[in-house]
Amino acid sequence: MKQPNNTTHFNCLTVILSSKEKQQHLLNEWKEHLVLDDTPGYTIIQKNWPIFPYLKLKDHVYLDISSKEIKSTSSAYQAQLKLDSSWEKQSADELSLLEKIKLQLLHSLLAKRTQIIVEDAFDDLTITETQELLDILCLLARQENQTILLFTNNTIIAHSPYIDHLEDAS
Repeated sequence: MKQPNNTTHFNCLTVILSSKEKQQHLLNEWKEHLVLDDTPGYTIIQKNWPIFPYLKLKDHVYLDISSKEIKSTSSAYQAQLKLDSSWEKQSADELSLLEKIKLQLLHSLLAKRTQIIVEDAFDDLTITETQELLDILCLLARQENQTILLFTNNTIIAHSPYIDHLEDAS
């Protein structure tokens, strides 16, 4: 696998298949690279979403997004992500992992990010939630021209028909 400093973009929906330990190492490299580079086009979707405790969930999702952008595209993106507006009244503690991932994706779309790195969360999702997430990621890659790098140790996901490219980083 190419190192982060040599990689500027990836195919539509690319999977990095590796052990959890290797994933953590690679994700840390990506995070360090993105912070040092101040690369605005990237988003990292995390299982343990770092939420600001002093902000309401709605304010956190819409952080640094213009009200014009929220009004013009938020409802369309929420429909693509299969989110109903009830999330705006919830606290972060009330959300499922899938909902947290969807809200991070919503923020990424509203912020006009075009490259998304998704931390492996499949072990903590049900089969139905996994299917829904893969459907959403595939939709974003194809209809929204997002390039998505998905980390997993699950070979079934890595070899699923949703995936455009597979890199084995074992």
